[in-house]
Amino acid sequence: TGEESHTEPGDRGPAARDYEEGNGGRPVRRRVGGIVKTDAAGFAAPTPGGPATESERSTVWPDHWPKTTQRIASATDAALVAARAGASEDFGDALDDLVGLPYETVTAVHAGMMRELFEELHPDGLTGEDVQTVLTRAVRDGVRWLPSMQPDAVVAVITGALGVQDVEATDPRIAPEQYLTAGLLVLTDLLAARKAAPGPCLRRAIAEIERSETMEMP
Repeated sequence: TGEESHTEPGDRGPAARDYEEGNGGRPVRRRVGGIVKTDAAGFAAPTPGGPATESERSTVWPDHWPKTTQRIASATDAALVAARAGASEDFGDALDDLVGLPYETVTAVHAGMMRELFEELHPDGLTGEDVQTVLTRAVRDGVRWLPSMQPDAVVAVITGALGVQDVEATDPRIAPEQYLTAGLLVLTDLLAARKAAPGPCLRRAIAEIERSETMEMP
């Protein structure tokens, strides 16, 4: 396609500090109700390519989170663990849970996670080639165990998360279930590249949404 695009992520300091202190990720620039601030407590990393361990299945979220927020976090966490293991049945169960939750809030959390991981993996700037590499890997790895996935949805998820395309302008032929599936596959790829578990990143994404909501309040 010719020219290479280039976007400069926000200057948030060293990725290692963000990962340890839970200060990574940029604020979501829209209001998403019902999410409250939390810390970035750790989460046991899943066994690469293997089934979820007991500690991974029993992740405990902060008590002061609303029930809907806890359900979004739990279903996202379960879906990402299942995707990493290529467990299509477990992934489908978690996806069903996410489909039944507020779509705008779920996609905002996933987009926040995605932006943080892109920034941590490419602290000097994200190029079109970098994005294409992630897209190719996510589609290639996902179709192996989830043949019903839509490559176009992966493109829409990435461009939406990076602000290249408004989520509301997504191709109407891409069903919400396919959009969420694509986002989870991209997150699975980025988390594997970052060698990170989903829990801390989930907590930080939710905390960033809460902070953006607080700043928008009169």
